[in-house]
Amino acid sequence: MISKSIIAKEPLTGMQMLSLEDPVKRAVKIVQMPYECRNRRNRHFREILTTTNEPWSSNEKQTDWDTHLPLFLLAYRISGHEVTGFIPADVLFGRTLRLQCDILFGRPNDTPSSPNEYLNNLEARLESVRAFARERIKWASYRIKTRYNSGAIGHHFKKGDQVWMYNPKRRRDLSPKLQQNCEGPYTIVKKLNDVIYRIQRSPNAKSKVIHIYFL
Repeated sequence: MISKSIIAKEPLTGMQMLSLEDPVKRAVKIVQMPYECRNRRNRHFREILTTTNEPWSSNEKQTDWDTHLPLFLLAYRISGHEVTGFIPADVLFGRTLRLQCDILFGRPNDTPSSPNEYLNNLEARLESVRAFARERIKWASYRIKTRYNSGAIGHHFKKGDQVWMYNPKRRRDLSPKLQQNCEGPYTIVKKLNDVIYRIQRSPNAKSKVIHIYFL
């Protein structure tokens, strides 16, 4: 891909590429996400595909839907993320993607004169994007946690109380509607804060740290 903002006139050497390894790894950590977040992202994609007015298949048998995905993914990759404030390509590569319409305007005037200048600009860009994205992610996590906890605090327990823990399990050949979703009883060992408790099923059993939502 061609950079819209900074373009090296000469290829980078091996040592120059190695010096970029650490900031690039740190940037990759920002865009990586846990399994549950990936599931939410997949559901988000599916909702967009099913609610859009654009047809995602030009025939009734829907055999060519995959040919429409590149434009959809391009639109996602150049759209700003609500949490980080950057587009995914900006966080990962330190630069924006160059589109077909950008070719009409030619190369930018601030093109680096040497590979070293390109390297310094890219590393500085990755560091600034990483720092800003980290702060945005931290604030978003705090906001989500506060909203979640505010809806969960409806009851309280004290040390020694007997509780049941919500832990649904799917078993093969058994209807989930007839299975018991709670297990216990557990004993409250310690209250860690307003929403987190340490529980134990028996004196010799290993204790668990559980959110009040599951009790």
